[in-house]
Amino acid sequence: MLAALRSFLGPGTVSAARLSALGAASKALGLIRELLLAWAFGTSAVVDAFRLGLTYTTYFSHLFFGEAMTGVLVPMLARLRGTGDEHLEASRLKAGVTVAALVLTLPVSVGFLLVPDVVVGLLAPGLAPETRASTIAFLRIFGLAIPLYALSSVAVMVRQAAGNFAPLGLRPAGQNLFFIGGVVVAAVLRQPILIPAAFAVYYALVLAALDRGDLLASLSVGARAAASGLRLVAMRWFPLAAGLMLFRSNALVERYFGSGLPTGSIASLDYARTVTDLPMLVLAVPAGAVLLTNLSRARELGLPWNVRRKLALVVALAIVWSVCVVLLAEPMTVLVFQRGAFDVASVMATSNAVRGLGAGAWALVLSHLMTQYLMATAPPWALILPAGVSLATNIILASMLVPSFGLVGLGLSSSGAALAFGMSAIIGARMRGLRRRQA
Repeated sequence: MLAALRSFLGPGTVSAARLSALGAASKALGLIRELLLAWAFGTSAVVDAFRLGLTYTTYFSHLFFGEAMTGVLVPMLARLRGTGDEHLEASRLKAGVTVAALVLTLPVSVGFLLVPDVVVGLLAPGLAPETRASTIAFLRIFGLAIPLYALSSVAVMVRQAAGNFAPLGLRPAGQNLFFIGGVVVAAVLRQPILIPAAFAVYYALVLAALDRGDLLASLSVGARAAASGLRLVAMRWFPLAAGLMLFRSNALVERYFGSGLPTGSIASLDYARTVTDLPMLVLAVPAGAVLLTNLSRARELGLPWNVRRKLALVVALAIVWSVCVVLLAEPMTVLVFQRGAFDVASVMATSNAVRGLGAGAWALVLSHLMTQYLMATAPPWALILPAGVSLATNIILASMLVPSFGLVGLGLSSSGAALAFGMSAIIGARMRGLRRRQA
């Protein structure tokens, strides 16, 4: 019976279901992390500093070794599967990416360690003195983790290309588990700096357990082969990174405008995401990972009918969730968070953020799926235009809405940015398809 079910659903659906289960576990751990954080620190300067430090760390890490590198390395390695020169070519690619990881992330890490005040001054100029001091201290610890985070990301990509999706799902769950431990110990010892320390320790352990020296061993192919692999990757990575950098810069726009709102506003936005981003983690991320890998191996362009049907179902479920979240923002916030240091004022601020972000939860799902589709099938530069439209939309909407509507306006501007990206990507994909048929 299980074999018949697997045959009916298809291997891609089964892999996505496994990732979805891991995503649900990660979401549950993430919820526990947020509940503990809300109970211990509420919407204080400590939580704002944690959010800012994590955002800047993952922004620069994702810029180099997030979706852009996934969109390059996974398709390249996936297409090598079963070929006669798979081992040599794969080693060459891994060596090139390892060199890039060390060269690109170490300077950023050093910058976070030595001049975090400059980073904070540029990216969040409106912070109150207490929040600013905490953020600077957190950045120094987060900076230690940037190279570890990047190398562990590459190790996960190598396994994803081979069809092993378990590390992709397990890594965020483990991160949340370590954050839970960090929050508990920080609350008991009254040392908030232990929260980012948990992040650094976790990625040191992940790299040691998952990679087992494979990436460093790939450097044995020699400098010339590593340089060749790096060139192959860079030719696709630069335009992809440019597009994704523009899209991910929406987080910096949000932090920039949020820094001018009352203390705790940035924390409220991220508490809200614990609720609004459920379809993203449980549905879109698993479906997108399988979509990227499977389309990279496929010879034909475009989406088969059965795949389009499944993706349409994912978006439809996300729309239903968005409606529910907007209508039930306050009772959901009370149910999930109101305890300990999370008082009535925190409930009101977070509820407003839930309404704004919830309106675009489905659009965020759509934008993620379109990103994976474009990375697998389109030219590397295809992400740049929709990302630019998204960023411009966010800046314009935030400038118009935040002064009058505060957190609701900031959430709506983020939602508008996600919708702008998704629709621009769909229009661009249709135009490229039309040109191919005419040719």
